[in-house]
Amino acid sequence: MSIRRRISALRETDQQQETKVAYISIIIPDYKVWIVEALGKIFGDRFTAIHGKERAGTVPRDVGEAINIRRNIVVRNRYLLIGNLEFTWIPSFWWTIRHDPDVVVLIDQVKIISNYPIHLWMKIRGRRVVYYSHGFNHQATLKNLSWLPRLVERIRLFNLRRASAIVVYDSRGKQHLLQNGVTCPIYASNNTLDTRPILQFYRDYDGETCGKVIRQELGIPTEAFVITFLGRLIPEKRVDFMIEVVKELSRRFGNAVCGLIIGDGPERERLQLLANGEQIIFTGYQSGDDLRRLLSMSDAIFLPGLVGLAIVEAFCAGKPFITVDHDFHSPEICYLHNGQNGVLIPSFNVNLAVDRIVHLMEDRRFFEQVSKNAAHTATTECGPEVMEKAFIEAIGLAPS
Repeated sequence: MSIRRRISALRETDQQQETKVAYISIIIPDYKVWIVEALGKIFGDRFTAIHGKERAGTVPRDVGEAINIRRNIVVRNRYLLIGNLEFTWIPSFWWTIRHDPDVVVLIDQVKIISNYPIHLWMKIRGRRVVYYSHGFNHQATLKNLSWLPRLVERIRLFNLRRASAIVVYDSRGKQHLLQNGVTCPIYASNNTLDTRPILQFYRDYDGETCGKVIRQELGIPTEAFVITFLGRLIPEKRVDFMIEVVKELSRRFGNAVCGLIIGDGPERERLQLLANGEQIIFTGYQSGDDLRRLLSMSDAIFLPGLVGLAIVEAFCAGKPFITVDHDFHSPEICYLHNGQNGVLIPSFNVNLAVDRIVHLMEDRRFFEQVSKNAAHTATTECGPEVMEKAFIEAIGLAPS
């Protein structure tokens, strides 16, 4: 049975069961709004989203009441700072007691202290507790952990072993939980964006004609190979390595290569000084259609450091994705297939990176095939149906 038909069948089953669901999160950031709205459409008045606002100065910002569902409750989160640790109480426990949902979906974070009484109460009531989890922290778990992170991991696994079901970001996270004694149903969701409106934009957009205009506005030669970075300008993204690679390419090919850096952050001033005098353009933060016009005009997307959902945007634009092979990528790296829809550089070696990119630039047949595969990945592996299906199964089929 296809994913779409499976989702439809699960919707019909759940409507008969009249399951009441509460989704409780510190915030619902912009890139998660679509899945909350999708669940709201499926469960209707039986679905409630409870979330608050971030502590001042934290990024990404919360979306407040911008979620288009019938029951959207914005609460005032309580934050407790102890040294470098931030604990959060989401005011939702008494709501849970009063409204008695059949299922609660909790975010898997040890520092959300309101999760503990809610989990205990739901178990006492014989109700279901579903956790939404990375499975494991792709950055922290692989480091040489001190006693405190190890303790946090033990607490986290203790909670997950007592869940009714878990939705994880990818199959790698699922495997990690299985290896650590988690026996409840685990559903890999393929963390993604709602690609449907993004893909529709590219279907309607005249990229060739408009791309020439955008290049002219930015001062980029029409025939230049544009290598684009997309993301926050923070050390973990290794934008400095991207700049060094573009510098070397410019040394070899002159104006035939251009770098485009889309994003903002604390590293911007330093990176601009590093790129001074080179054909590297900083656009600042871009979003929505403005972002997609720039991606459409680009030839390849290069994120050397931490890779997240930007890879989905790249594939929706049908662009080859380039990154460096290291242990600290986020789960979305699972979408990258080296030599098929992108290029995985073995290490942070400028000359090695340049050689791989030159191959992509000069072998037109290879470039076109990788671009075609990138666009195909956006409609298959990155599609939102897999994520919807994981949530519906976890909510509707997890044992009591």
